[in-house]
Order: sequence, then structure tokens, then C-alpha cells
Amino acid sequence: MALTRLGLNQSINLASNVTGTLATGNGGTGATSFAPGKIGQIVTAQPVTSSFATSNTSYTDVTNLNASITPTAASSKVLVMVYLQLYTSGATQGNTARLQLLRGSTVVNSFQASHYDQGGSGVQGANTCTMTFLDSPSSSSSVTYKVQIKKQEGSSATLQASATNSGSGESTPTFTLLEVLA
Repeated sequence: MALTRLGLNQSINLASNVTGTLATGNGGTGATSFAPGKIGQIVTAQPVTSSFATSNTSYTDVTNLNASITPTAASSKVLVMVYLQLYTSGATQGNTARLQLLRGSTVVNSFQASHYDQGGSGVQGANTCTMTFLDSPSSSSSVTYKVQIKKQEGSSATLQASATNSGSGESTPTFTLLEVLA
């Protein structure tokens, strides 16, 4: 490779005379193209404005904890992040709930959340629930994710996922989808 030395006060057209990758030490990224693992888009569900409550022992959709995303390529992955506070009321100790994440009608993840009331009717116990799951939908069409919940154990408790209630310390449930490019 030939070496050309530029003297002082000589200009060079960087747009047409330089090719290749700008080294990281000189302000470049070192990349010649976009690398996998970059976030392509972010979708957040509408804010939950009303509380959700159930005493069902079969799975029930949690109101407003759903969102749709259209991946740019079938090889993209979707990172799903869920946050909510579950409350139980009207029961004794030892209540548990089960949550599941669905892509369309397919269950892609599930977990158990424990709730412990302090005892006595009307006493409320709380548990913060978070779910993070990296899914491979293998689709470039619109994909819908949602959260379902059921009461698994315990007496006649009611499970609640509350919206923001000023002054009570409750926080708004969130549901976020991130497309991770392949």
C-alpha cells in the first residue's frame, strides 16, 4: 500500500478520498455496519387508568397490560418488560397468584407471585411483580403480547393490580416492548 504524505496547508476531500472504517480512537464506532443487538423500536402500552381486580382461579387478562409491535425482520427478538404491584385483600395469610405472558394465544412465560396478608378480613398485602422476557416471535407481522393472572392458592382473596393512586404509594403498572435487531 502506498503512503501519501500531506504537507501543511493542503486540503483533502474526506467525502471522496477516504474509504473504510474510521477507527474508534478517532471518533468512529469501529463498525462497518449495524451490529446485532441494537434496539429497533420501543412500544409502551397505554397507561393504566383504572384498577384491575379478580378472584378467578383461571387466567384472566389484566386490563391494559397488552401491546402490539411489528418487528422489522423475522429474525428480530422482542424484549418484554412488565411491572405491576399486586394486592390481595379480604383473606388470611398464604395467598399466591400466577401470572403468564402470552404472544397472541401462546403462553411464552409464566411465574408465581406470593402475597401475604397480615391476617384478618379486609387487611391488604402487596407484592411487586416484574417480568422480563426475551422472545423470538419469528415474524415481521404485528405481534400482540398480554399479561394474564389467576389466583392460585389462598382463601377468598381478591387480587388487584392498581393504577396510580396519589398518596398511597402505589405505582402505575407498565408494559414495554423493545425490538432487538438481529
